[in-house]
Amino acid sequence: MNYQENALEAFSSHEDMKETLYVITTSDFTSNAYTYAQGLNIDLINGKQVVDLWLDFLDAKRDQIDGLQTASQM
Repeated sequence: MNYQENALEAFSSHEDMKETLYVITTSDFTSNAYTYAQGLNIDLINGKQVVDLWLDFLDAKRDQIDGLQTASQM
């Protein structure tokens, strides 16, 4: 069994889960992966989305730090 078959078997065993399964890559997913994930509570997050999430996190932290500095100056 190759890695693709292993991944499909792992995903298939989680079909009855009520929680969302996240699969993350630094690259992108194939169209088959997107098709397979639809309707199975599997969210695919590609490399661009990872970077966007990371930048959003850094912006939120920067805003939090700026707010603390402003409050301490009052």
